[in-house]
Amino acid sequence: MRVDTGLPRSTVEGRAVFVQAEVMVTSYRWILDEIPRVHGLRGSTDRLKPDLAPAPTGEDYDLVIHLGVSPNSNGKVAIEHRARRYGYTHDVSDNCREKMPIRDVDADPIDRGFVFDEYDVATLIDGVEQLATDLDVEKAAQALDRDAGFACQTSTDPGNLACGAIFYASLASAERVRRLGRKFMQVAFVHIPEENKPYSADEQRRIVDQVVWELAQLVR
Repeated sequence: MRVDTGLPRSTVEGRAVFVQAEVMVTSYRWILDEIPRVHGLRGSTDRLKPDLAPAPTGEDYDLVIHLGVSPNSNGKVAIEHRARRYGYTHDVSDNCREKMPIRDVDADPIDRGFVFDEYDVATLIDGVEQLATDLDVEKAAQALDRDAGFACQTSTDPGNLACGAIFYASLASAERVRRLGRKFMQVAFVHIPEENKPYSADEQRRIVDQVVWELAQLVR
């Protein structure tokens, strides 16, 4: 579902910033299929549709920000640095009661990497173990923590469930587009605390608004 927020805002070097939001499904199958499309690539099921229209290029957008809710935030907003392909658990199901498709169920958890073979992103980037955002998230977190009225920090661990999978898949998709020689979107992932721990839903919305504008200023 796409939601037009109606929030164009001229705060970045005199340019208007247009925000479009899309609700993501907490499903590993959806993540592996839909995240590439966000970046203008084919999803895993698209190869079964020879009459499908060309995938969008994504060239109208400069930045994709993924937003997750963390139950272990200690009341702080966290902007993630990087995501991993390995270390995922097969013990927890997603909201569709499906488990993460991982490379080797019997391997030690630290060696368990989720399967990218269902689509082409990871194979093109050679299955890189760890990917990091190009954005100076430390600069953004420091500015927000200092000026925005809420605690903000950076993190190097988005988790080994859906959030980590989304961030890695998105970073991998952006890298795929870059290697194809096309304009690619920069990628960020932000964790906010659960509702009323300590922020209300209205406060959460204001926090997200401030985080979006701060990250937008980092786009090159």
